[in-house]
Amino acid sequence: IVLLVNSPGGSATASDRIARVIELIRKEKPVVAYFGNIAASGGYYFSCLADDIVANPAAITGSIGVVGGKLAVGAALERYGVKAETIAAGPDSDMFDIWSPFSDSQRERFKGFLQRTYDRFVKIVSKGRTMPIEAVHEVAQGRVWTGKQALEHNLVDRIGTLGEAIQLAAGRARID
Repeated sequence: IVLLVNSPGGSATASDRIARVIELIRKEKPVVAYFGNIAASGGYYFSCLADDIVANPAAITGSIGVVGGKLAVGAALERYGVKAETIAAGPDSDMFDIWSPFSDSQRERFKGFLQRTYDRFVKIVSKGRTMPIEAVHEVAQGRVWTGKQALEHNLVDRIGTLGEAIQLAAGRARID
């Protein structure tokens, strides 16, 4: 299988689910990822579990990081006469409601969630790229690299074209 990746990222949960499928598929057949334009954040997350990664030298690569937040627009809406009433079933069930910013405790809970998600991302990269966690941290923190720079940091295996990625996958699968 050749994964043609063109993704700036997205849901950590979706990326993790795709990564799990890639792990299962690799038990049956080889998987080669190709980065033509962009393989960042979630796109890199699942790709790093491929048998090989081939990248265009200018492909935006990496962005091993997690970002999150919420839009709190309640005060702005109230200026225009928009009102709302929140009925919450538990102390933090309204954590993501748009009417108010995070409380201090909600902010800390959310930071913890982001940290756990980041730690999982780093572990996936460490496993897929066979890099020590410390080495992943050195190239992570949300930074992006060109494909050429990613090769220098062991985030991809080689620079090449989609055709070369297909040839690599065919060779791994012993297909002419």
